[in-house]
Amino acid sequence: MNSSTRLSELFKIFKTLETQELINFKEEIRRINKDEKDRLEKSDLIKHFKKIYSEYAISILQKNLLESVNYSIDKKKSNIW
Repeated sequence: MNSSTRLSELFKIFKTLETQELINFKEEIRRINKDEKDRLEKSDLIKHFKKIYSEYAISILQKNLLESVNYSIDKKKSNIW
């Protein structure tokens, strides 16, 4: 940076705060996904297919279920989703 030392220090502080927020956000997402995965374990759909398919197939199904549950539609423009 071609600026003063104080401005560089301020930039470093902002960068540190941003990094800490990203770490906290990632941990929160990981925790939420774990809670949702635990809840999905108890769902009737997973219980039904657990008797039929392997653990690998069930883990793929759980991943897809998590994505579908957390999927949201945003309206971008009129008549376009």
